[in-house]
Amino acid sequence: MAAQQENTPQVSPEELAQNAAFNREITFNLLINRLIGPNKQSTYALHPQQIGGGVGPQEKMIMAAMESCPFKCLISGVGGLGMGAIFGIFTASVDPMYTINPHKVPTIKEIAIEMKTRAWSTGKNFAILGIMFSAFECNIESYRGKTDLYNGLMSGFLTGGTLGLRAGLKPAIFGGVGFGLFSLAIEYVLMSRH
Repeated sequence: MAAQQENTPQVSPEELAQNAAFNREITFNLLINRLIGPNKQSTYALHPQQIGGGVGPQEKMIMAAMESCPFKCLISGVGGLGMGAIFGIFTASVDPMYTINPHKVPTIKEIAIEMKTRAWSTGKNFAILGIMFSAFECNIESYRGKTDLYNGLMSGFLTGGTLGLRAGLKPAIFGGVGFGLFSLAIEYVLMSRH
């Protein structure tokens, strides 16, 4: 028994740490080769179960909440508000004489107020547009049970038609057709990338 203990090599803690670091480096290099290196494989085949665990009940609940129509509408509204605010600030900087007296040199405070007003107005309009489109698209997708180009086309038609309905039936039809074709083009570009 004592002879067996003398024959087993003693490993120092430094050597153990070096071995662990070496193993982590090999694992990292294999992962990098698989994702972006010469042995690149499709990332769609990489599932959480392969990486180190299954999908738990909390993760399923979060995934279901993120796929819900209210969450998609909220994200679209917040994104639309932000994009519209940026667009409003840009247009106020290009044309700052929207509400200011043109015969007077504007002050910095007046320009800031103009930018704030334009950012809020444009942001609000973009948010409403995003919420409407997202709500139509999510409900159409849920009803049809599939994701394809027609969901964007129908959502765009309904959104443009609803917004154009305030001006009458003819503008609603033109708005629906125009927004529907625009949505179809964007969906086509987005889906052709996959």
